[in-house]
Formats: sequence, C-alpha cells, structure tokens
Amino acid sequence: MTTPTPTAPRQPPKLANRLLGAALHLPFTTPLSRAILLLTFTGRKSGKRFTTPVGYQRMGEVVTLFTDHDWYKNLQAQPKVTLLLAGKTLHGTATVTHGQPDVIDPALWDFVQASPAAARAYGVSRTANGQLDRASATAAAARFTLIRVQLVS
Repeated sequence: MTTPTPTAPRQPPKLANRLLGAALHLPFTTPLSRAILLLTFTGRKSGKRFTTPVGYQRMGEVVTLFTDHDWYKNLQAQPKVTLLLAGKTLHGTATVTHGQPDVIDPALWDFVQASPAAARAYGVSRTANGQLDRASATAAAARFTLIRVQLVS
C-alpha cells in the first residue's frame, strides 16, 4: 500500500495573473471582483512589494482568504497588507493560521458553502447528488493556509 502524495500547489501562468490584475483594476464592481481581490504584501526577505489575485469572502470588516502557496510566510513577518477589493483600495492586518486543520477545516467548509462556485478551485468535490462533499473539504483543508485580514480605516 502506498501513501498518497500531497497535491502540489497549482501555479497559474504569470500572464493569467496579469490579466486578472488588469481586470480587477477596473474602477467599478464586476462579477470577477465579487469573488477575487488583489492582495499586496511585502516580501519578508527582499522587502519588495508583491501582488497576487486571491479568492475571498468578506464579512463586515474581516476578509477571509486561503492559499496553498508559501507566500503566506510573508504575511507572518509583515502582516500589513493592501487589498484591491471590488474596485476599492483597502488596508488591513493579516492573521495567518497554518498547520491547524481543526481551525482551517470549518473555515474552508463555511467558505465553500457560501461560495459553491469556488469549491472546485479549493479541491472540494461534489457528491453524486451534486452537494458539496464534506470529506473532500476536510482533506483539502489539510493543505491550505487560512488568512483573515482585519480591515482598518
């Protein structure tokens, strides 16, 4: 019997990220900007600013994100971030939860239940009757890092 290998993070083409960035810079809300924001953060070693598109949900002054990439480590070192969300520039402080599936699992489940169209992007499958599969969400949560951004005025 073999041990399953963890799924490697998907690397979107840089061109796709640039096109998303251009579309998200529009000064008005679009269907795309209701689901994806641009997150700008400072590199922990280089000090350079990086911007990446990320799926999100906003509840009041808290924005929830997930990643399966290592850029979250930058947020642990430099938690001040800028978000371009629905055409507006917002600032906040990121809190990172990594390696805690008991915290990440329910947060990811809530996220995909609120945005079922995003489930596939997070590795959450559907059952034969079309419902979101809870077990696949739990498995997916093991590889994701949860980021919550508290917005500041």
